[in-house]
Amino acid sequence: MDKKITNLLDAENSHIKKLQEIVRKTIEDENLIIQNLLNPPKEILSQGQKVSDKVAKIWWELGFYYFFFYHFGNLDYIQCYCSKRRRV
Repeated sequence: MDKKITNLLDAENSHIKKLQEIVRKTIEDENLIIQNLLNPPKEILSQGQKVSDKVAKIWWELGFYYFFFYHFGNLDYIQCYCSKRRRV
């Protein structure tokens, strides 16, 4: 009977130690996440990446201007044409 109790206590102690290890690792991971959120690591960009970012930005702007002037420029032309036509 004493051997069964000793085995149960040993098993319980090993489970508690595993649980404590899991909790310890979780707390360490949480602290690392909090540290990264408070002080985000800075990205070090190479010269090529910087140039690529600038080119992408310029292309996006050109696309926006093209869309804006193409669509709204045609509307202005149509409105002017229609307003001149009504006057005649």
